[in-house]
Amino acid sequence: MVWTAPMTATAGAFTAANFNLHIRDNLNVQSPALATVIGSHFVSTAANTLVKRKNASAYVATSNTMTASGSYADLAIPGPTYTVTTGTKAIVGISAFTGNSAAGVTNRQWMSIAVSGATTTAASDTWALMMTQNAASNYQCASVWTLMTLNAGANTFTAQYRVSAGTGTFYSRGLVVIPL
Repeated sequence: MVWTAPMTATAGAFTAANFNLHIRDNLNVQSPALATVIGSHFVSTAANTLVKRKNASAYVATSNTMTASGSYADLAIPGPTYTVTTGTKAIVGISAFTGNSAAGVTNRQWMSIAVSGATTTAASDTWALMMTQNAASNYQCASVWTLMTLNAGANTFTAQYRVSAGTGTFYSRGLVVIPL
């Protein structure tokens, strides 16, 4: 069902069919009528068109380590990961507690997002969470949010990791996707 521009009323011309088309049907395509899932929100995909989107979140509590790796990869227990229907944009947030076996500005660990499905995008430092350790095994918590450009459709968001030196440890890893 689509939204129809309301008619201009004229005396004696308001029939049941006019009411159903211009009042009932238009009300049924507005957000209160579409709000059938708790936690959903609505975005416009075209003029006078709303679609329902559901926020996505995933969490991995398990601690995992990674030794120095020049490129992004999964941990032994991968993720978090989540598949959600998006439009051409999504706000993506990631968070983690992270530490490194050695101290120093060259011992860094990154957490980023790769996207697959309707969109194929590799994890990148551009939207990564990056931590540097001041002391060995000094764990810190951080989060980062980014607006990602996507192809509309079912997209799978997966956290991936890399470490510059030493052994990086990641735990309490979170992912939130707000599809637009």
